[in-house]
Amino acid sequence: MPIDNSKSRLKEVAVCKLIVTKTLVGNGTENSLARDVYQIWSEDGGLISTLDYEDEAYGAISRSFSSLGVFR
Repeated sequence: MPIDNSKSRLKEVAVCKLIVTKTLVGNGTENSLARDVYQIWSEDGGLISTLDYEDEAYGAISRSFSSLGVFR
């Protein structure tokens, strides 16, 4: 959702390098659904975040990565 700049003010911007991985996990059964899991890592290899399909922001993050051409 775009931000209405007439009602908000950008406070900070940072450009940083991140490593984003997309991993297929699960066995494809009812008890172990096959799904993509995204992980975001710092440049020096520290895990920042893991996003599984059950996470609230998963859809938005998945679409963002795809639209940026990160994963095709």
